[in-house]
Amino acid sequence: MEFRMLGPFEVVVDGASVPLGGAKQRALLAILAIHANEVVSVDRLIDELWGERAPDSASSTIQAYISRLRKALEPAGANGAGRLIDSKPPGYVLRTPPESVDSIRFTELLETAGETLEAGRPAEASRLLGEALALWRGPALSDFSFEPFAQTEIGRLEELRLTAVEDRIDAELACARHARVVAELEALVAQHAFRERLRVQLMLALYRSGRQADALEVYRAGRRRLVDELGIEPGPRLHELQRAILAQDPALDVPLRGARAAPRTRRQRRLTVAAALAAASAVVAAAIVGFDGGKPAAPVRVNVTPHSVAVVDPATNAVVAVRRVGGWPIPIERGGGFVWAANTGDDTVSRIDPDTKLVLDTFFATTPLDLAWRDGVIWIANGNSFDGPDPPGGGTVERYDVATRKLKQTRIAPPAADLLTYVAAGLEGVWAGCQSVARVFRLDPRSGKIAAEVPETIQVAGMAVGAGSVWVSDAINDVVVRIDPRTNLPVARIPVANGPRDLAVGENAVWVTGEFPRSGVWRIDPRTNRAVAHVAVPSRANRVAVGAGSVWVTSKTPGHAGPRLRVAD
Repeated sequence: MEFRMLGPFEVVVDGASVPLGGAKQRALLAILAIHANEVVSVDRLIDELWGERAPDSASSTIQAYISRLRKALEPAGANGAGRLIDSKPPGYVLRTPPESVDSIRFTELLETAGETLEAGRPAEASRLLGEALALWRGPALSDFSFEPFAQTEIGRLEELRLTAVEDRIDAELACARHARVVAELEALVAQHAFRERLRVQLMLALYRSGRQADALEVYRAGRRRLVDELGIEPGPRLHELQRAILAQDPALDVPLRGARAAPRTRRQRRLTVAAALAAASAVVAAAIVGFDGGKPAAPVRVNVTPHSVAVVDPATNAVVAVRRVGGWPIPIERGGGFVWAANTGDDTVSRIDPDTKLVLDTFFATTPLDLAWRDGVIWIANGNSFDGPDPPGGGTVERYDVATRKLKQTRIAPPAADLLTYVAAGLEGVWAGCQSVARVFRLDPRSGKIAAEVPETIQVAGMAVGAGSVWVSDAINDVVVRIDPRTNLPVARIPVANGPRDLAVGENAVWVTGEFPRSGVWRIDPRTNRAVAHVAVPSRANRVAVGAGSVWVTSKTPGHAGPRLRVAD
């Protein structure tokens, strides 16, 4: 059974479309499919289907719709060991394997292709992206294009579709297929005039096709439109490319056929961003630990300027750029083509262009302690301050929508002065935890509201998602708790000494730092739920990330009680 949303909504069994009844009944199933394997309350269903004009009989009408949908779908063999549409207070849940929903398959292919492209395999990435885009049969949920309940999901899917097209064009350019994509890019730029990534791609494709004057005209036309209609100048990427074309920079030349990518482009993709501690005299040592056959390489120290974001080239372990941000930058995250740095000292978050290394803009947040990215939203965990008096609040999570530039807040714990809050996001969902109340919550990725609570006390000290699970460190009890995102239940408690804190998932392992009594990073095998290796890191290991074939760990300088730090590839 397939649930298809990348086009008109339909359910297909053995190649045949299943009749789903009237418009409201179809809409009910579409809502459940959008939130597949999540409980949707009856109140929310009523609100989505009727809004403020809900009839008095709305609840009983929904029950009737559910009964009819079960009769239409479950005899087709969809129920398996249990019901396809299950009653679960306070509403209903559509239980179906993720691969049976085309939008989920599309998202997973898009993410895999992105990782493949960054790994230097553009031909394979192009094939994966072609497979992902072939799932589309028209505009997303086109038969519900005017229904309020579908607008957020339609917008999300259409944005991802355009991102997939842009990624595929990047892969084609890396394969020296620039002439092939010029016509397609000209049509896309005409349709999405303010999308600068497409304009950059068109300029590069034209330049590589021997059409330098046309490439510069694309820049001039884009600048005129931005200035005339929006009153703004083109972004740094367009400026940089225009200057490179005028200088006939060799870095713009066609890559060798079959080669990974142009050296500068590949190097830019590999550059790692590290946030510095804010104390004026603080020095941070970032230990870069490579694993070969399970044996760690010798750590390398990288000193980072205070109150700044530094860019580290993992090929040389050298700082190649430093950008001043706000006070006390602690967490740092990558997503949406940008790097995000949270400045706890002045309650702001900065957005950085990873290519130009420029700070594009900054917005206010509520004492940001942790960051996570998913589907066009940067999630911000709020807590107490490390610089100055503690604020009266904390224990909240904010979601900043990049498209609308709106910031919304969800409280997950009562206000207190000592709240430490954490957040993690990915294909496994959006999760938040609060150390002071010892609780972990699953958040609705669209509204940001609490969707479920993990029924176990966990003294949260760090969170990560990956390998099909949610991983939460408990520094008080010296364990890492593994949570099944489908059931919201803990499935393993993995002993990890030294007060486990920050976590990262990658390179077929889960990595967790510990400070006392031995500073270092533990390696957990997700297949066995066991800690299989420990690497000593000097000066109190703090935050950890995985990227560029290495594990990146930050450590505090001896005797310094400053905040934590994340290094992200």
